[in-house]
Amino acid sequence: IIEDICPSSVTLPDSVCTILPLAFANQPELTYINLGKTSRICDNAFSDCRNLTTVTIPATVEYIGQGAFNTVQTVTFETGSTFRKLFEQEPSNFNRAFPNVSTVYINTTASDVSVSDIISLSNRQLYIAIAIFLHNISTELLLSSLLATFVSY
Repeated sequence: IIEDICPSSVTLPDSVCTILPLAFANQPELTYINLGKTSRICDNAFSDCRNLTTVTIPATVEYIGQGAFNTVQTVTFETGSTFRKLFEQEPSNFNRAFPNVSTVYINTTASDVSVSDIISLSNRQLYIAIAIFLHNISTELLLSSLLATFVSY
């Protein structure tokens, strides 16, 4: 656990595999985290970091624990992420890991994830954008307000 250190920015070395429970909890100055090649983010790892509102989940992450990012409002999943594997067994795990998220960006190939996969993860309103990469050309598909910018379940 990081105590009495309030960094505004943290970059983890690629050698860090697991972020332990409460490792960065209650760090009010933390605004940015580079997760490097982390594969496990345990329960409440970044809980109550009130200024950490945006996070990017690298493709290496295989597990995200309950309350890991309870202040995050925007989450981006990198290209190649195991987004579907992270949450398909128990879709409510998304809500537990990201209880306050309102925007989800998924950088993926067309075959990796569908809009219905994301919609089924949450019972609250989410803005969803999926960037689909085909032959190294990025096309961002934004769900307009007419089509379902906010999805309620």
